[in-house]
Amino acid sequence: MTNAVAWETFLIVLKILYALCMLMVLLPGLNSLFLAYTYLRFRHRLPRSSDFIPPPSWPRVTIQLPIYNEGQLITRLLHAVTRLDYPRDRLEIQVLDDSTDETSILAQTLVERYRREGFEIVYRHRINRQGYKAGNLASGLETATGELIAIFDADFIPPRNWLKRVVPVFQDPQIGFVQTRWVHYNAHTNLLARLLALAMDGHAIVEQGGRAAGGFFIGFDGSGGIWRRTCIVASGGWQWDTLTEDLDLAYRAQLLGWKGVYLPDVTVQAEVPETLTALRRQQYRWAKGSVQTLRKLATRLWRAPLPWRIRLEGLLHLSMYVPFPFAVLAFALILPLGVWSPSYFNFFFWSALGGLGLAVEYLTAQTETHSTWQQRLKLLPGMALLGIGISLTCAVGALDGLFHEGGVFDRTPKTLNQGFSATHSPRSAKNPYNYLEWGEKAMSLYLLCSALLLARHAQAPLLPWVFLGFTAFLLTSQGAFLEEPQPVSSTPSSTHHHFSSLNQMTLLFPSGDATMRKPLVAGNWKMNKTVEQARALVSEMLPGLQAVSEVERVLCPPFTSLMAIAAMLSGTEIGLGAQNMHWEAAGAFTGEISPAMVKEFCQYVILGHSERRTHFGETDETVNRKVRAALANALTPIVCIGETLAENEAGRTAEVVSRQIEQGLKDLTPEQASALVIAYEPVWAIGTGRAASGQDANRVVAEVIRPTLSRMFGPAVAEAVRVLYGGSVTAANAAEFFSQPHIDGALVGGASLKAAEFVKIVEAAAG
Repeated sequence: MTNAVAWETFLIVLKILYALCMLMVLLPGLNSLFLAYTYLRFRHRLPRSSDFIPPPSWPRVTIQLPIYNEGQLITRLLHAVTRLDYPRDRLEIQVLDDSTDETSILAQTLVERYRREGFEIVYRHRINRQGYKAGNLASGLETATGELIAIFDADFIPPRNWLKRVVPVFQDPQIGFVQTRWVHYNAHTNLLARLLALAMDGHAIVEQGGRAAGGFFIGFDGSGGIWRRTCIVASGGWQWDTLTEDLDLAYRAQLLGWKGVYLPDVTVQAEVPETLTALRRQQYRWAKGSVQTLRKLATRLWRAPLPWRIRLEGLLHLSMYVPFPFAVLAFALILPLGVWSPSYFNFFFWSALGGLGLAVEYLTAQTETHSTWQQRLKLLPGMALLGIGISLTCAVGALDGLFHEGGVFDRTPKTLNQGFSATHSPRSAKNPYNYLEWGEKAMSLYLLCSALLLARHAQAPLLPWVFLGFTAFLLTSQGAFLEEPQPVSSTPSSTHHHFSSLNQMTLLFPSGDATMRKPLVAGNWKMNKTVEQARALVSEMLPGLQAVSEVERVLCPPFTSLMAIAAMLSGTEIGLGAQNMHWEAAGAFTGEISPAMVKEFCQYVILGHSERRTHFGETDETVNRKVRAALANALTPIVCIGETLAENEAGRTAEVVSRQIEQGLKDLTPEQASALVIAYEPVWAIGTGRAASGQDANRVVAEVIRPTLSRMFGPAVAEAVRVLYGGSVTAANAAEFFSQPHIDGALVGGASLKAAEFVKIVEAAAG
């Protein structure tokens, strides 16, 4: 063979390799397009928890909590699990502890405490970590007494009504497991967390939702879900020949005919990685495990007596990490092909469809879940860079999974656990993934050199792609700024610290139960209803309201109806509130009423509502005067705060809300502040039918309102004050807000004028 022939053969091999790489990289993007289309077309098929009727008798449930060196997370986790609304005699809790540090002592202490409180809770500690998480779950299953098995990892926070919304699904005997949707309480900690939350929304809404709506196999995400015990056993139990035991078991079960159900309207809070080290650990394990599951089940799946489209989508699902080695190789091939055969790249204009598919997936997810999706779209370039930058980690993990079974289950480090156990600190010096960071540095250097060489060969069209890869790998190898804490708004202010001492406390008690805040739902009737109409409305809703004693209920009719409604509510536990008042005790203030006049009939008063600020020129100063007057007259003020649409879109939410709190509550004592109620009402959501998402509203409360209160009055007050959400609250969306750990109820407008709907909202607050 001559040198010329050998050279041509070599170039052909490079071209074939590059073409194969482009095809493999294209596949996940095309699948994302398909799943987005499927989701949008068939999302009406997705079940909702309200579609299922509670069973005549609640089945016995075992909650498994697998932990490993996760320190204080167990405090928070047990706090949330023991609050679940479920018959105590039908509930068993297993703390499955593989820890090798002081976590074990803390876990045993907590288990003993809850056992004394009457919970059926057991502690199991393994010395031998055989099978890691899968082995731990299998060991616990041997003694579990429940017919249903719920699983929560240490960083999860199930809402109080989670079980009662999920368990009714299992009345169909073919249902093997149910997965609920993850949302992330730390999604705005830093830029990395924001990008990962965006990616997880794509998975939760479009990928899981699209597969479920289209009738395809779905995955079990490993936590925030529940299994039928007989399904686990019949499917071969938990196995640890892969590092994604959850995906493995879900597919084995569905291949046997069991059904998996995805409930996107039921959410459970979890944590996304906040450091690149934690992300590398997570993605390496997921990449290795998914490829191991593909090796294990691909043949069985393809030969299954199922429609070809289900088998094909299943293979695409299991092979989701396979394209990553090809993506890295494609970047490596740009230089030789760019120098020796630059025209070859003209054939691959279609490869842009891959990136388009992922962009459509994230866009679809954000339009479904977030009212501020336009702002989140600004993160898409960052998503592209992070996806490329982390590709080396995923590629190495995928290749490891291709050639090896099992392996070490390296848990993703959790933020709250920093400092508790050196074993699991996200920034631990003993980082087994340092070589991947060096690999990313090498890739960025290689691509920088490639850019310089291609520029010398006048290959300018290739330079943007090379610089894209260079920037991406540099970002992940040197991207400390991704991990820097970020304020909620872009406005620099010393008052906007992202994590105060309060934030650490509320991470431990995220459901706001440290002081057992009682939910409160207030109906603001505004300028509606005559006296007779008001009487008729109260008569219609009174029986339903009286039946929900777990919630503090308040009605706020117009001034003209206060006397009549006060008489109707006499002898009940339902409170009465006014919609406004003056701060002066008496005087020449035509059209106003004084605190003493309000106090004759009411226990509450709404102050600072945005409509008063907009139409009547109220300021933070006048609100402050009214708040102090209300407290001086033993009235409970419901103080309204919130940003306008323009302020929201400008990123000034934190600035505006903090200012309203600081000036509106100025000169109050901690004792006075702890007695009031705050209503966070985004002005753009009031009366428009356009509500904020529960997650976004919760973020403002957790990251702006409570830290501001903590700075002004101390952490104890910040934890004690009830914060309501207001703005287009309806019976349909109320549960979304009430499931958030920092939201304690609602200030309801238009929906409070409909008796049945208002009662449903109050019932939702009761969980």
